[in-house]
Amino acid sequence: MSCDSSGYGERRCGDVVLRATAVGKHYDTERGPLRVLSHVDLEVRQGEMVSVMGASGVGKSTLLYVLGTLDQPTRGQLEIRGTDVMRLSEPELAAFRNRHIGFVFQFHYLLPEFTALENVLMPVLICGENMEAGREEALRLMERVGLTDRLHHRPTEMSGGECQRVAVVRSLIRRPEVVLADEPSGNLDEATSEVLHDLITELAQAYQQAFIIMTHDRGLAERANRMALLEGGRLHFSGTPDGRRTES
Repeated sequence: MSCDSSGYGERRCGDVVLRATAVGKHYDTERGPLRVLSHVDLEVRQGEMVSVMGASGVGKSTLLYVLGTLDQPTRGQLEIRGTDVMRLSEPELAAFRNRHIGFVFQFHYLLPEFTALENVLMPVLICGENMEAGREEALRLMERVGLTDRLHHRPTEMSGGECQRVAVVRSLIRRPEVVLADEPSGNLDEATSEVLHDLITELAQAYQQAFIIMTHDRGLAERANRMALLEGGRLHFSGTPDGRRTES
């Protein structure tokens, strides 16, 4: 499988895009520290899908927030495309996050007053980048996900599945190093979820896009190159980097 080099720059297959080393996270409470993540090691490469499962409250969302630089780990190191993100100032980190990380959440969080196309282009607008090039990329992606006829519709004029597809396109518009998805189909019915799962898998392959997906959905998790169980503050893997399954 060759890497796609169209859009916002060339990609090199197999490059490490995210590396977390001995990452821990605890919260101070009246009863003492509440340890959520104890020792997380994770390496994700270009074009790889990694799924993370675990019981409710085990810390999947916390892990996503830490990996996405939305929250600081208590200990450990986090590198994204070779940059030690923990050394960045808040303004630098915000700019880095917008450029290198995409997010898809359980709820689409589209801005209701804007059209689908305008929502997709919002990250480009925020960064002050070339809107013409961004629009071309947006139109290409919207066509890819079958939403050409919804470009000028607002969220209230679209179905839940359509809104979530728009959210996926928005996460990809600047060709981030990695997309972090938190229960991306958790708010959809089974049939619509399958459509979204097909879409994420197709885009990951077509664009050699790295995805880390937190999910309760076993079907979605099994589409990944590697599956991990978050338990006891650690990741326990059941697949190898080349996609072969191993015993957990």
